[in-house]
Amino acid sequence: MNIEKIKQLEVELESKSFYKKNVSKYVLWKYSSYLFQLLNIVLCFFGLYLFLDKTIETFPFKKELLSIISGLVLVFWEFLKRIQIRDLTIIFIKNENGFKSNNLTNLTIGLFLIICSSLIAINGGNELSNKNDNINNISDNNLKTFTDSINSKYSNDINKLQSRIDYVYQNNVDKNNIKRPLTKSQERYVREIDNKIILLKNENSSILTDYKLELSTEKTDKVNKNNKVVFIFIITSILFEVIILIAILYCTFFDYKSYFEIKNTEEYRKNEIFNKYLSIIFDDGKNNIGDKLDAELQIKEFIKIKYKNTEYFKDFFVTLISLKIIETRSDKRRYFTKNYQEAKKEINKQFEI
Repeated sequence: MNIEKIKQLEVELESKSFYKKNVSKYVLWKYSSYLFQLLNIVLCFFGLYLFLDKTIETFPFKKELLSIISGLVLVFWEFLKRIQIRDLTIIFIKNENGFKSNNLTNLTIGLFLIICSSLIAINGGNELSNKNDNINNISDNNLKTFTDSINSKYSNDINKLQSRIDYVYQNNVDKNNIKRPLTKSQERYVREIDNKIILLKNENSSILTDYKLELSTEKTDKVNKNNKVVFIFIITSILFEVIILIAILYCTFFDYKSYFEIKNTEEYRKNEIFNKYLSIIFDDGKNNIGDKLDAELQIKEFIKIKYKNTEYFKDFFVTLISLKIIETRSDKRRYFTKNYQEAKKEINKQFEI
């Protein structure tokens, strides 16, 4: 590895603050958490809506109202869950020894929100799994309808052939109405008809067997496909919860660490002092555009009495002039050219924290 590469890595890994090194990841996780919370609402909507639909009796505009209620409840739930996870993370970071007994309530609420959110989504998966019962019922009804239809058709054909045999026996009598033995031609005829009946019965049985096998295969495929959908549904809901949890944890840790890192910088300290000075010269916003500024030494003495710190006073006045917050007029006195709020914005813009 050459020297230039080493220096480049040194700049990237050492000179950059935690905030600058991780802000891009923070943005990614932040918006990912919002995206997956939105997707989680869509995923949980199905489960919550069906649960309410089964629990609550029929009333006018039931579907519309339950849809609105389900959506609002889930939005509030995700919002509350986000706040609770964030608060728990801050509590955990602050307490080096872990959670204290007085934080158990917050922990319980947080876990309750996460678990219930997952259970709502899983309930939707269970409702999908109940489709297997519908698949079985439809398959059984189709089998019964087809069986009745085929049996009816073949029964008619078989009965017609059987009536021909019966006719031979019924009319094979002498003058005294006594049955006579069948002739060879009659026996051959009856035998042929019997064979046809056997063929029809076998054909009937074969068709039903093939249809049952086809129906069973189709039913198995549908059940397996539905089970896969249920599995994917449940795994997806759990995955969403995990991603949301990780994203909120990371964003909270980033905010916490960045805050203390920035707070300890010279720029942050200077910015705070500048804002205190600004509050004094504007008299907490009472002075406005066109008002006359007190003499510089007079202001410095007042600041020294109030804050006992005039370390950045000279820089502060130079900044006021450079930002055109104050100007010197023909009478050689300084006047305000911006109001207090505008001045604060201009001052804060000067500090990249």
